[in-house]
Amino acid sequence: MLKKTLFLIFIFTLVVGLSGCIKLSSDKEAEGNPGGVFISGDKGETWVRKVEKMTAGPIAETIGDVNVVNFTFDPSDSRVIYIGTAENGLYYSNNNGKGWFEVEGLTSGFIRGVAVDPNNVCTVYVAVNTRLMKTTTCTRTWEEAYKVPIGELITAVGIDYFNPEIIYIGLDKGDFLKSLDSGLNWERIKNFPSRVNSITFDKDDSRHIYVGTNSSYLYRTMDGGATWEPLRENIEDFKDSGRVISLAQDQKTGSLYYATGYGILRSNDKGDNWEEVKLLTTPSRTNIFSMALNPKNGNEIYYATDTNVFRSLDAGVTWTNWRLPTKRTGRSLAVHPEDANVIYLGVRLYEQ
Repeated sequence: MLKKTLFLIFIFTLVVGLSGCIKLSSDKEAEGNPGGVFISGDKGETWVRKVEKMTAGPIAETIGDVNVVNFTFDPSDSRVIYIGTAENGLYYSNNNGKGWFEVEGLTSGFIRGVAVDPNNVCTVYVAVNTRLMKTTTCTRTWEEAYKVPIGELITAVGIDYFNPEIIYIGLDKGDFLKSLDSGLNWERIKNFPSRVNSITFDKDDSRHIYVGTNSSYLYRTMDGGATWEPLRENIEDFKDSGRVISLAQDQKTGSLYYATGYGILRSNDKGDNWEEVKLLTTPSRTNIFSMALNPKNGNEIYYATDTNVFRSLDAGVTWTNWRLPTKRTGRSLAVHPEDANVIYLGVRLYEQ
């Protein structure tokens, strides 16, 4: 933690020294169809666009046209946030999203996953197109940890929080790989019927892993990937529920929330049984693009569509909704790990 903090202070000081000051762009919404990141400080009721790029020089730069597809918080310092984009590579903030740094070496490409080592914050793994990239120097330098053939993609990455030398990646062809030595060597431990969309570690035991797929539901392992079981019972009854859009776990109760093509489902027994969470939107008729939970209170649920953000503070009994602050789609949502009033919204423009 100290090493990373000192490095970020060094970068900040260097930029100030070169320019005399940090140049931040205006916080006004761009004309047209603004992109980038929106932040709410009141649980989604109001939003402020935060796209200032931390750059040296007299001309302010922004990430205002960037299509944001995921958020990842540093588990050791929640002020540090990484955002993956659909075309423009990786950015990070060290001040809760008030300003953004472009990551040298990863300035282009589709970032489909980011994982930060919980014991060594300068070690980060990033899934970008066909490659898994790794840094051990707080993003100053990068090395290739894995590469798939042209025509394939790395679509998910996860770090075992109990033993961070164990890394998992999922591919678009359904392959699921495991490394026991921080990415030096890899073994294929499973092939799922469709693309791997997500990797979620159970809060109580990192050997318990839930893998979400693009069209073949959820799978669960209780032994670090040695054996697997499909979690389809009581899910198949819900139309269009085979696609895993997002999976999140209540860190207090252990309940799982599963955003699907149908809507949102909930399991209170680690995936054995599922029930529907009643939404304001019609099941199977509204596309959910993202979902997030308050990590300290799973009763607080958020999801976004192409037009609205929805919030429940009582586990889905009642809902409030607001129009998105842009015409782009609500592609990614996140709740700040230490301040549940603060919600992050990443938006993406989809071609019609």
